[in-house]
Amino acid sequence: MGSWIAWLIVAALLGVAEVMTATLAFGLLAVAAVVAGVVGGLGLGLPFQLAASRSRRGLAWAWCGHWRSATSVSPRCCVPGRPR
Repeated sequence: MGSWIAWLIVAALLGVAEVMTATLAFGLLAVAAVVAGVVGGLGLGLPFQLAASRSRRGLAWAWCGHWRSATSVSPRCCVPGRPR
């Protein structure tokens, strides 16, 4: 089984978890897994796949933090356990 297939399976499972919880956190991780799957599908190795996934997650969390600071209402993904 190719690594890109494993990433897409992980993305599908995270997508199902997102639908069940509706917190946006699993959705952000699912998109990162899809990006890693695309990188794997291009034939790049595991270090590149992990780097792509990690950078996509970092961008997503940065956007989430920016969105949270720019609005008075924060999405549930951006609440790490403490109220703002």
